Amino acid sequence: MTFGEEVKVKRIKKGMTQEFVGRLVGLSQPYIAQIESNTHDVTLTYATRLAFLLDIDLNDYVHSPYRKQVKSHG
Repeated sequence: MTFGEEVKVKRIKKGMTQEFVGRLVGLSQPYIAQIESNTHDVTLTYATRLAFLLDIDLNDYVHSPYRKQVKSHG
């Protein structure tokens, strides 16, 4: 599962909309949609915010084939 896919799964399980998550982490709803569909990379700053909000372990992605999805600048 990619980071974006896990964001979507966890967001839905928590009953949150993309718009609500976006407001909490400082991103637009379209940007959240792009992260979830893996069409846009996410910075480490926002990945950390999303991970904290949605209980995602970033270590699963930093040391995996998907590590390019998380940029180190924000």
